[in-house]
Amino acid sequence: MRSPDPLRSRLVLALAGWALAAALAAGAEPVVVAVRPGASVVGDQVLVRHVAVLSGGDAALRERIAALDLADAPRRHASLTLQTELISYRIRLAGIDRADFRVEGAQRSLVSRGEGPSPDNPVVVKPRDLVTLMTRAGTVRVVTRGEVLQDGRAGDKVRVRNVDSKKEVVGRVIDRGLVEVEY
Repeated sequence: MRSPDPLRSRLVLALAGWALAAALAAGAEPVVVAVRPGASVVGDQVLVRHVAVLSGGDAALRERIAALDLADAPRRHASLTLQTELISYRIRLAGIDRADFRVEGAQRSLVSRGEGPSPDNPVVVKPRDLVTLMTRAGTVRVVTRGEVLQDGRAGDKVRVRNVDSKKEVVGRVIDRGLVEVEY
């Protein structure tokens, strides 16, 4: 019986390791950056987390992308439009490979300056609050349950996930526990 060739064994192990690494890299799920049509910021900078919902991929990469600054926040009573291409470019500028993320959703996000909570205008919905989602079509009113994804005061537009369909929508806060969605 012949003894195995050590060079051949090393070559086979190296090829197997390379194939395994390639398979793992090919199966890596990219971070999905879903741009919202509108956002409100309180601080001095507009970050990716303000204008988009991030999901999938590696948690550390999601957080790295979420913390990227996009622009100075607009002045009070002013707004700023951020294009999807700018968001994608900023992520690439941070050294993140295109294969590691995907930008989708709205083609632009209208960002306005928020005022933060005050006694006259308190936060009435918070992330993970269950609310009633309501929409109207003429005289017909459709109601379902939703989970709030961001803080909101009466009159604010907030992201809400429909509990039944898991679809994310944007609606206007009417009152504590009630968000109206326009379709």
